[in-house]
Amino acid sequence: MSLIENPFDKTPDGVNELGVKWWKDDSTTKYAQQKNVHDISLDVTVVLVESPDGYRTRLILENDKPIWEGQGLEEVGAYIDWLKVQKLFDSKEKF
Repeated sequence: MSLIENPFDKTPDGVNELGVKWWKDDSTTKYAQQKNVHDISLDVTVVLVESPDGYRTRLILENDKPIWEGQGLEEVGAYIDWLKVQKLFDSKEKF
Protein backbone atom coordinates (compact mmCIF):
# COMPACT_ATOMS: atom_id res chain seq x y z
CA MET A 1 0.00 0.00 0.00
CA SER A 2 1.34 3.40 -1.00
CA LEU A 3 1.17 6.43 1.28
CA ILE A 4 0.58 8.69 -1.73
CA GLU A 5 -2.41 8.07 -3.98
CA ASN A 6 -1.77 7.88 -7.69
CA PRO A 7 -4.27 10.32 -9.22
CA PHE A 8 -4.31 8.30 -12.44
CA ASP A 9 -5.90 5.42 -10.48
CA LYS A 10 -9.04 7.49 -9.89
CA THR A 11 -11.96 7.87 -12.28
CA PRO A 12 -11.06 10.65 -14.73
CA ASP A 13 -12.92 13.97 -14.63
CA GLY A 14 -13.30 13.77 -18.38
CA VAL A 15 -12.55 11.74 -21.50
CA ASN A 16 -12.65 13.27 -24.96
CA GLU A 17 -13.70 11.64 -28.24
CA LEU A 18 -10.08 10.53 -28.89
CA GLY A 19 -9.89 8.69 -25.57
CA VAL A 20 -7.67 11.28 -23.87
CA LYS A 21 -8.42 11.26 -20.12
CA TRP A 22 -7.94 14.20 -17.78
CA TRP A 23 -8.10 14.87 -14.06
CA LYS A 24 -8.13 18.26 -12.33
CA ASP A 25 -5.21 18.41 -9.90
CA ASP A 26 -6.95 20.12 -7.00
CA SER A 27 -3.96 20.39 -4.66
CA THR A 28 -1.59 21.90 -7.24
CA THR A 29 -4.32 24.20 -8.55
CA LYS A 30 -4.93 25.38 -4.98
CA TYR A 31 -1.18 25.98 -4.54
CA ALA A 32 -1.14 28.12 -7.70
CA GLN A 33 -4.21 30.10 -6.64
CA GLN A 34 -2.95 30.61 -3.07
CA LYS A 35 -1.34 33.99 -2.38
CA ASN A 36 2.38 33.92 -1.64
CA VAL A 37 4.27 36.20 0.77
CA HIS A 38 4.11 38.98 -1.85
CA ASP A 39 0.31 38.62 -2.14
CA ILE A 40 0.64 37.13 -5.65
CA SER A 41 -1.69 34.38 -6.85
CA LEU A 42 -2.38 32.84 -10.25
CA ASP A 43 -5.70 32.27 -11.99
CA VAL A 44 -4.74 28.90 -13.47
CA THR A 45 -5.86 25.28 -13.33
CA VAL A 46 -3.54 22.27 -13.26
CA VAL A 47 -4.71 19.08 -14.95
CA LEU A 48 -3.25 15.62 -15.37
CA VAL A 49 -3.63 14.12 -18.83
CA GLU A 50 -3.27 10.55 -20.12
CA SER A 51 -3.33 9.79 -23.83
CA PRO A 52 -4.67 6.47 -25.18
CA ASP A 53 -1.09 5.21 -25.66
CA GLY A 54 -0.41 5.69 -21.91
CA TYR A 55 1.64 8.92 -22.11
CA ARG A 56 1.04 10.96 -18.95
CA THR A 57 1.70 14.65 -18.47
CA ARG A 58 0.64 17.70 -16.46
CA LEU A 59 -0.69 20.90 -17.95
CA ILE A 60 -1.11 24.37 -16.52
CA LEU A 61 -4.14 26.00 -18.12
CA GLU A 62 -4.90 29.70 -18.22
CA ASN A 63 -8.30 30.59 -19.66
CA ASP A 64 -8.64 26.91 -20.66
CA LYS A 65 -5.50 27.14 -22.84
CA PRO A 66 -2.27 25.29 -22.01
CA ILE A 67 0.62 27.56 -21.04
CA TRP A 68 2.98 24.84 -19.75
CA GLU A 69 3.48 21.09 -19.95
CA GLY A 70 5.67 18.80 -17.87
CA GLN A 71 5.63 15.45 -16.13
CA GLY A 72 6.91 15.90 -12.59
CA LEU A 73 5.13 17.36 -9.59
CA GLU A 74 8.30 19.23 -8.63
CA GLU A 75 8.50 20.64 -12.16
CA VAL A 76 4.98 22.04 -12.05
CA GLY A 77 5.53 23.51 -8.57
CA ALA A 78 8.74 25.22 -9.67
CA TYR A 79 7.04 26.64 -12.76
CA ILE A 80 4.15 27.97 -10.64
CA ASP A 81 6.70 29.68 -8.37
CA TRP A 82 8.45 31.15 -11.41
CA LEU A 83 5.14 32.48 -12.77
CA LYS A 84 4.43 34.16 -9.43
CA VAL A 85 7.87 35.80 -9.39
CA GLN A 86 7.38 36.94 -12.98
CA LYS A 87 3.97 38.39 -12.06
CA LEU A 88 5.55 40.21 -9.10
CA PHE A 89 8.20 41.86 -11.28
CA ASP A 90 5.64 42.68 -14.00
CA SER A 91 3.52 44.48 -11.40
CA LYS A 92 6.54 46.48 -10.12
CA GLU A 93 7.27 47.81 -13.63
CA LYS A 94 3.98 49.70 -13.50
CA PHE A 95 5.14 51.93 -10.62
